[in-house]
Amino acid sequence: MEKKRYKITLKPITAIHVGTGNELTLLDYKKVQTKQGNSCFMRFSSDSILQRIATTPELFNQFDIATQRNDMKAIRDFFHKNCVPKEDIQYLCHMTKGFAAVYENLLKKDPLDNAAIVHEMYRPKGMATPVIPGSSVKGAIRTAVLNTLVQKLSDSSYDDLKEEFDKEFHKDKFDKKLSKKLLKNTDAKQDPFRAIQVSDFTFEPNGCQIVGVLKAIGRRAAPKQMADIYAEAIKGCLMDTSKESIGSISINPGLSEFDDGTTLTIKMQNIIDSCNDFYSNEFDEEYDKFYKDVYEYIDLVDKLKQINTFPTSDPGMATFEPKLFAFPFRYFMITDYMNNPLIIKPELCENHTLKLRVKATNVATESKYNLYVEGYKGDYNGNLNGMVNNSPLMLPVVSSAYSQFLASSSSSFHQGNINAMMENDLSLRQGVATNNLSFQKSTIGNIMSGGANAIGAVGSLFTGNALGVANGAMGIVQAGINQHFDKLSNNLANSQLD
Repeated sequence: MEKKRYKITLKPITAIHVGTGNELTLLDYKKVQTKQGNSCFMRFSSDSILQRIATTPELFNQFDIATQRNDMKAIRDFFHKNCVPKEDIQYLCHMTKGFAAVYENLLKKDPLDNAAIVHEMYRPKGMATPVIPGSSVKGAIRTAVLNTLVQKLSDSSYDDLKEEFDKEFHKDKFDKKLSKKLLKNTDAKQDPFRAIQVSDFTFEPNGCQIVGVLKAIGRRAAPKQMADIYAEAIKGCLMDTSKESIGSISINPGLSEFDDGTTLTIKMQNIIDSCNDFYSNEFDEEYDKFYKDVYEYIDLVDKLKQINTFPTSDPGMATFEPKLFAFPFRYFMITDYMNNPLIIKPELCENHTLKLRVKATNVATESKYNLYVEGYKGDYNGNLNGMVNNSPLMLPVVSSAYSQFLASSSSSFHQGNINAMMENDLSLRQGVATNNLSFQKSTIGNIMSGGANAIGAVGSLFTGNALGVANGAMGIVQAGINQHFDKLSNNLANSQLD
């Protein structure tokens, strides 16, 4: 049978990190500012810097002194100061606001303390473009197809496999056994997936890469309290900008024909059905178990409309005039019927394509949104040309139980806190006053008791009663001991109220 090749468009939904195991330190990158004032992550080549300064004795001596002292901060500062972007840059990435905010604090730490380590995104050697390997996509496809085959098992067969899985100590070995049983093969040469080839998916580096914080989300819990993990990633379409990648899947049915005459062909329709069935359920389950109860302030960016602003022809016109599709003859007006309309000139749209976006976020107790055109006048985030609502909304634009609580009951919540603090302060002062009063009473009692014992001792002394003198002296000592412990008790009681 003829080999079939299918064109695949891969569009990430959320940020994707495919790691290499390599870690980048501040000896490999620095923060730079673009002409638009945005913070960017610049990966540079330290080898390129050293090769260039090798002919400059003064600079080379500075580097040599820093290395002999093993002063990593000095070496880092040397690379940052002598880095020439046009000569030493390898690639640029956007930064999340969180990473840009902590960058200055990370500079104060020693690079040897694992400060500001960024996990590298996979890129083929010598390339600046991030790549999702075809092997990763093929692995995801294999998981979905195997899941479909498991679903088709009879109840008894499934129970047998479940029992075998529970008994197996090395779970990774069972995975291989399960694959062989489901795919009905005895060795790698009979694996039907050898007939499937998936190309790598390469992304255009400009605007698709970002460096940010990876958060560990526990099952039905908020992010775990652990050290921040920084990583490079490919942007998803739920972020401000994203890119698509074109690849292919090839299926060679001839590689599914085995020596014993049997065949097990996996068709493209099998792949589509299996992936749709498995991952749609998997996404729902993952959200329910991990992200449903995580309430954070997030920015949600959605694509509302995308149209071509400059057609190449117009059947309604005898002669096609491109200038008639430019301002002031043609323009777009965007309105939310609350703010002044946003006028969009077609000729200023990136690639002559109007990409209308809306970014929604929760700010304090109000919900805000921003309508903007991506890439209009070089603005990809709606920072310069956008429509932001000025009046508070009755309904939220981003679902967040925490924000809804603040919006609906923040006043009563704060008033309740004030009342509770006033009540606690009154109780504290009353408790301290009560303790001091009790201490004063015991002090007077101890003084009276000590005085009476002293008078008795003096009287006994004049009458020659030695036992009475001793008893009076013991009474004085006992009064002093009682006063000491009463003081300690009062101090302890007051400290517990502080």
